[in-house]
Amino acid sequence: MDVNLEALLRQLTVPDNDVIKQASQVLQDLTKQPGSLGLIPGLSTILRGCSDPAIRQLAAVLLRRRVQTHWMRLGMQAQQHLKQLLLEAMVTEPERLVRQGIAGIVGVIGKLELPANQWPELLQFLHDCSAHGVAAQREIGMFLLSTLAESAAEQLHMHMRMLFELFQRTLRDPESLAVCVFTVQTLTALVPILEEEDVKPFQALLPQVLAVIQRCLAEDEERASDCLDIVEDVCDSEFPLVAKHIADLLQFLLNIALNTGLQPATRAKAIYGIHWLSRRKSKALVKRKLLDLVLQGMFSVLSAAALEADAFGKIGGGGGNGNDDDDDDA
Repeated sequence: MDVNLEALLRQLTVPDNDVIKQASQVLQDLTKQPGSLGLIPGLSTILRGCSDPAIRQLAAVLLRRRVQTHWMRLGMQAQQHLKQLLLEAMVTEPERLVRQGIAGIVGVIGKLELPANQWPELLQFLHDCSAHGVAAQREIGMFLLSTLAESAAEQLHMHMRMLFELFQRTLRDPESLAVCVFTVQTLTALVPILEEEDVKPFQALLPQVLAVIQRCLAEDEERASDCLDIVEDVCDSEFPLVAKHIADLLQFLLNIALNTGLQPATRAKAIYGIHWLSRRKSKALVKRKLLDLVLQGMFSVLSAAALEADAFGKIGGGGGNGNDDDDDDA
């Protein structure tokens, strides 16, 4: 069947269900043809050569699915070609959504290739990008690493020593907040696979993680809220990842929870973090005599919430006060 694959993908984007259904069926039939290799070669060509970013994004989505099921059917030369193409595309692709799709493909292949050290170029690429003099390149490297950590955390564990050294630098990036945030996201994804020998290196990074979140609170609060996800993960760990800095972490979360200038969702994340500390690390809190700080802090949070509610009620009208006056007269 002689079909223009790019034209077929374009049909999948038109607002016509019949056209989309027909194109999907043709695409499925093509995939089943002997020697099609899941259309990986053709999709790769479109990903790098098509001028339409929507089609490139669609090609990336389909390519990720095909790689998951057809990777082992590709010859070694085809595998090497695709791996090189993806790393080049991460640098040259101008559209963020397409880069995200490419990073997803890298994550799938990395999960398959890293255990046998069959993609050393990937780790070198990540190292070179993270140390690049241009902030945009560092962002690409750390974004790719965060995506890889989400899909292939266990496969990265053998490289933790190198990664901890990398994080020491990227958490302090002076130009790019994005580099710092991607580093925190990478750490969050790696927490569940950490082992005993990783405790001290991780503990050494925790003050820098808090500094990144503090920086986000000043520059990009939504990112700060996202970064706070790491608290639940470190509290859930079987290892004492927060023990050395538990007092600082608790005070940090209380400060956020009490800051009425922040969004309710951000403050709620901090309160939830205090909950996880109290639930999972109660012995450490008792040992360091921090329970009083927890109770005092939560009373302050409740008092602040009551004051906010009262102020909101006064601004909103005063219907409630009228009812109170009637009760007093009765």
